[in-house]
Amino acid sequence: MVLPGLVPLTVFEPTFLLKSLMFIPAQNPSGIGLYPLMTVGWTLNYEMAFYVVFLASLLSPEKFRVPTIILGIFLLYKALPHLDGSLAFYHNPIVFEFAFGIVIAYAYQKKLVQRIPLIPALIMAAVSLGMIIHYGPATHSPWKSGLPCAAILVAAISQERFFSRVEIVNKLGDWSYSTYLCHVLVISYMIKIQQMLNLGPVTTLAIIIGLVTVISGLSYNLIEKPISRWVKAYDKRPSVVPTGAPN
Repeated sequence: MVLPGLVPLTVFEPTFLLKSLMFIPAQNPSGIGLYPLMTVGWTLNYEMAFYVVFLASLLSPEKFRVPTIILGIFLLYKALPHLDGSLAFYHNPIVFEFAFGIVIAYAYQKKLVQRIPLIPALIMAAVSLGMIIHYGPATHSPWKSGLPCAAILVAAISQERFFSRVEIVNKLGDWSYSTYLCHVLVISYMIKIQQMLNLGPVTTLAIIIGLVTVISGLSYNLIEKPISRWVKAYDKRPSVVPTGAPN
């Protein structure tokens, strides 16, 4: 609103902004398709839909929870797109990658992932990275990019004993959601500053990395953490019995 056109493919429109904030797929006024105002947030629409599926599974009997999630993901992919044109957004095989996460979580809980030695983990990560480079990261295919990414995650968490106590790694992990949200804005602003001051690409990149890191830390500590504390405190409030009501 303040500096229109500064961030590429971003046009302000009130109704579209509300849909973006509510994670409702909608046509971007820039004409690029079903992308929210903060374009990198397109994956969050899938994430929020999965949270609904996951919640439904928690409301079902324990032995039916995993089948409920699998069925929910299938319906998300197959049935939901027929209800409305914009919901065709969910007819994307990327939704099946949530199943990879479930399998990894189950294997981690059973202490299976932690048994992978360092060398096999490094080989797994290297081969997976090679697959991503070979096929191109923009494919968003569950098999060509999703599965290699899942393998890299497995390789990383299998060796977490080596870096779990490294404070900076933990902090960068805590800040990563803020990094995800702010990096496009920082890059867009810095490109303009680079053009104005005639900065070199290496200098510009260094400033971008520094700014993204600082802003991510500030966002986490000043926005994310206080909100999280408030929600947890609100959730733990003692229930209040109205005056005159029976105990």
